[in-house]
Amino acid sequence: AGNTVNFGTLTFNSAGSVDLTEDSSMLISGASSAGAGLDLVSASDVTLAASVTVVGDTNITAGTTVGSIDVNAKLNGSGTILLDAAEEITIAASIDPTIVTLNADDDITVNAAVVASDLITVSAGEDGSGSFVLGSSGSLETTDSGSDVVVTTGTGSGEITLSGTTTALDQVTMTAASGSINGSGLVSSSAVDLNAFSGIGDATFVSLSSSTVTADTVGGDIDLSNNLSTAVDVSSLTTGTGSVSFSQAGGGDLSTLTVSASGAVALSNAAGSMSLSGTVVGNTLDVTASGSLTDGSDGDLAIAGLAEFTAGSVDLGNDAGNTVNFGTLTFSSSGSVSISEDSSLDLVGTNTAGSADLDSAAGVSDASATSVDVTGLLDVTGTTVVLGSGTFNAGTLTFNSSGSVSISEDSSLDLVGTN
Repeated sequence: AGNTVNFGTLTFNSAGSVDLTEDSSMLISGASSAGAGLDLVSASDVTLAASVTVVGDTNITAGTTVGSIDVNAKLNGSGTILLDAAEEITIAASIDPTIVTLNADDDITVNAAVVASDLITVSAGEDGSGSFVLGSSGSLETTDSGSDVVVTTGTGSGEITLSGTTTALDQVTMTAASGSINGSGLVSSSAVDLNAFSGIGDATFVSLSSSTVTADTVGGDIDLSNNLSTAVDVSSLTTGTGSVSFSQAGGGDLSTLTVSASGAVALSNAAGSMSLSGTVVGNTLDVTASGSLTDGSDGDLAIAGLAEFTAGSVDLGNDAGNTVNFGTLTFSSSGSVSISEDSSLDLVGTNTAGSADLDSAAGVSDASATSVDVTGLLDVTGTTVVLGSGTFNAGTLTFNSSGSVSISEDSSLDLVGTN
């Protein structure tokens, strides 16, 4: 107590622990080492300009009201590494311990490899304002089974920008409580959980490789592309005021649980089937799958405007637990299309199918459709049926209605079954 300590530059080497406190900024200028733990405390900035190797835990603190940490040379630690700055943290050289914790009142920028075996925690804006930037030359990676990466930014303001890669074997969790998450740097983990205030991928889509995806934002758009080649479960894609776009680009079957947007919803699977097994709410819906499209036993679809489906086959609304309502409907499939709607079924645009079974609790109409072209059997059920407003062709036709039926076909009209 009572000591005043100031160095121009600093180098240390000890087989034991090293505990240094400086009353001014601290500059590590030469290769340094500690054999039983390291504690560095500065009243201002801390700069690592030379490599530091530590056996045991490492704690570096820069200031209480002012003070930044710059890691410009490699920091090796066999235990945990905690960097705590009153202002910014900038990582320009690699860090490689068991656990890494980066805490800063302001921004945190990573432009080099940060690797930990168990856990990486990044907390920017601990005073309420601060962003996280992962540069294109930077990366976050955890290597052991069950390992995680956790990133948070300021509650008052703070963005997450991802240009480099983020990898964890278990889970990546990112939260921008007052900002957005953007960037095309790959986020790879068994589970990815993204949370934001003003959008996820709304400026630059976020690239994922994950088998379990959650992405929720208070407002703004969601735009995600997932390149995993095996089965993917999307547990939640929600925005209060915006649109949702999710592309399963790598192949593998895709299943969604909760999807909700005030605007457009676009879901695609380039090389697999899709199951809308939970709820989908949106103003419009555009779904594309190379394989089958289903909604399971409990899927509920509530689309105010156009719902457009393109798939190898389509089976929606046919289970007792389904509630399905569209403003208007367009389908395209080389296989079978079976859609049961709990309100009027109104076809628009160009509709094609190998065969089609269309059921409505109200009327079935193609009054605004350009065309309906079904190669095989078209089976239609509704309180009224009006078909043939545009170009209309069906291989064979069956209709059932308690009301009027009006059908005009541009080829032979061949009735089969009970009508």
